[in-house]
Amino acid sequence: MKVRSGKCRHVAVGMAVFVVLASTPGTVAAKQIEQSPSFRVSSGFLPQRDGFSFANWTSNPQRGTGVQLLIQLFGRPSICTNASSNDPCIPLQSAEQFAAQVEDQLATGRCEGLTVLAAKIHADGGTPASQVSAEAVSQNIDFWWATQMLPTVAAKSKQSRALKPSQLIGEIRQGISRGSTSTLGMYFQNVGHTVLPIAMEKIGSKVTVQVYDSNTPDITQTVRIDLRKQVWTYSPVDNTGKILFSWRHKGSGALDVIPLALRIPQETRYFSLSSITE
Repeated sequence: MKVRSGKCRHVAVGMAVFVVLASTPGTVAAKQIEQSPSFRVSSGFLPQRDGFSFANWTSNPQRGTGVQLLIQLFGRPSICTNASSNDPCIPLQSAEQFAAQVEDQLATGRCEGLTVLAAKIHADGGTPASQVSAEAVSQNIDFWWATQMLPTVAAKSKQSRALKPSQLIGEIRQGISRGSTSTLGMYFQNVGHTVLPIAMEKIGSKVTVQVYDSNTPDITQTVRIDLRKQVWTYSPVDNTGKILFSWRHKGSGALDVIPLALRIPQETRYFSLSSITE
């Protein structure tokens, strides 16, 4: 099992995907979106109110965090050799090795966790994320960051990345119309990043997607998609207007759209089977 390297985004796991998802949209659906009238949709999510007041950060997690996250995701029986006791977990060898990789990746940033948790708080109608301190939610942020390892999420990511940008517009729009309940992952030169689509506008073949980006929590950023050229670009700016970086990709392979509903913990036999074969 390997963990994909990245900025603050997707852990790639080698575990088998156990969930069969719906078939991917075809070119007919993509063409309909391209030829559809202009539209604008908004979720009502405002980064200054519904996003966190603090930005994404890098730091080494406490020792043992990786094992605890795996237990939260997959359950104690999936991770611990002494699952039936109340003693501290003794992790399976393969789980312990993978947990170390998880901690290494968590140290590089937590954009996935910040994005997902802010979306969930907004969807649940709780106290706005802007009023919550980092200390109060740091463990929750780590947990939601780790949900990218779930087989359901990994399967959906793989499915999305097989599609062209125009084929994902409908899913992005649906997530926004349901209250910003889907994240958007972007990949560029072996680096990944996760943002939250909060509004979308289509004029002709040009689409702009406004997003909450945990790296710049007070600024609404924009992903631009050219439906005819099948090109997306992302050039976030700081509060002075300076471009922080520029990503551009043509065709499939570099975007994924993940609904929050897929991020549900589930048991797995992956680690026990891995331990048997080692």
